[in-house]
Amino acid sequence: ADQKPAHDLVVEHPVPAGVRVLGTVPASAWADDGTAVTWRFPGLNPGDRIPLKVKAELAGDGPPDPAALAAFHISYTDRVV
Repeated sequence: ADQKPAHDLVVEHPVPAGVRVLGTVPASAWADDGTAVTWRFPGLNPGDRIPLKVKAELAGDGPPDPAALAAFHISYTDRVV
């Protein structure tokens, strides 16, 4: 199969309750209500990788749901194959 570049890529990552995002690499857009971070890329060639990092801290009075934290601590590497 022919490999072709992907265009207008969007990666959205939900932010669980009790977590506050401090920054992302590369820079991302944050939802006004703090519930998600979104990266937008104009394109990606086959085989290219874009590592995404999120720096966050616990926020609020009690500990967040451990399942939500586990889901939050992931990194994306989108590959077009």
